Amino acid sequence: MTRPTRLIIIILICFAFLVASGCVTQPPPKNVTTSLPSFYTAPIGGFETPWAGVIEPNNVLQTNYIFYSRNWGPGKVKYTLTGSYNDTQFVSDPHLFYIEPSSFTAEPGHIYKSHVFLNTSHIPDYIAPNLSCRSANCPGCNSLGYRMYAAHLKVNVSLDDNSSHFGDDNMFFYPGISSGSPRYLNTLSIDNCSIVVKRGETRTFNVSFMEGGGGGIGKVSFLPSTTPLNVTITPSEYIEKHFIEFPSVVSITADPSLVQGYYPIDITINGAILATIVRCKDRGPGDIYIGPGYLTPIPPINVTVV
Repeated sequence: MTRPTRLIIIILICFAFLVASGCVTQPPPKNVTTSLPSFYTAPIGGFETPWAGVIEPNNVLQTNYIFYSRNWGPGKVKYTLTGSYNDTQFVSDPHLFYIEPSSFTAEPGHIYKSHVFLNTSHIPDYIAPNLSCRSANCPGCNSLGYRMYAAHLKVNVSLDDNSSHFGDDNMFFYPGISSGSPRYLNTLSIDNCSIVVKRGETRTFNVSFMEGGGGGIGKVSFLPSTTPLNVTITPSEYIEKHFIEFPSVVSITADPSLVQGYYPIDITINGAILATIVRCKDRGPGDIYIGPGYLTPIPPINVTVV
């Protein structure tokens, strides 16, 4: 054996030892999330619902803002409540427009609820909706042929140590309109809705969930259907907030003794009050809907074991 050949063999043996000892790690599979973003651990907060429905003039809107301290604290939390209607700002009033408590000391691992109150007589220059509006003679009307003005409430959160957080939130309502709420859908995006798994093999891929604005802040969990496969979703439970995309990793393992064949997997989403549209990145057009009001004819994930 020549000297260069012996040198190459020695280098390969040393590298294999380093990998086995953990000093050198092999790269993770591509396109799979290996670390979770900070909105799983940083303080987070929001309105119980971002849509307050219809509030008649000279009436009262009451809702709650909820703050999850998670790992943060102890420290002081302060809220600033603002509102607007037709580009006019609400004036703070301790009897007509307020959030209580607006400041407090938070401890780690606690949930804090504040009461938000608005008397709609406090809304400046109330404008009744124009339901006979037509685009030719009514600037600002929408495609359905009517014009209405939304009122907005906002809570801005500050922490005494200026830590990053996900507490700022916004909600809205339409004064004096007797109509249903906007039609919102949640979104579940899946990288691989159709996969092939060898017996004894584990496949992982990314999914992400985003609440579409009709619900509020709260706990959501994901439960795969009963299957001979070993299916895990990480994380499978967390506090979600509308309009933030929360990623998870799905891991599917086929036992070496499992019979070859087709194994569909359904996903139940607990805590989402609205239906969810499933977007499969590896399929063509044709979305799947799961949740309230929908029967799922096609399982979101289809696994073929070979």
